[in-house]
Amino acid sequence: MIIPGYCMICGAKTHAECPTCGVKKVNGQYTEVEVSWSNGAWMRIGVCVECAATNAHTKPENKKKIEKAHHDHWRNSDRSVTLV
Repeated sequence: MIIPGYCMICGAKTHAECPTCGVKKVNGQYTEVEVSWSNGAWMRIGVCVECAATNAHTKPENKKKIEKAHHDHWRNSDRSVTLV
């Protein structure tokens, strides 16, 4: 499950919330990495700096997390398409 404001791999907080209005803005822990799909498509995902620095998105178990989150979000997605 993707929780807005948190790294989709490790769950680290990547956004700070304004105490007055509740708007979330990126903090110093947020960055993005690019992943590629087996159908040739590319996608940027929000992760924490540590996960990006260690290339955590390339580990098989984390690819499965990303794939599941993507396929669960897009109901009509082609589930045969995987991260490469």
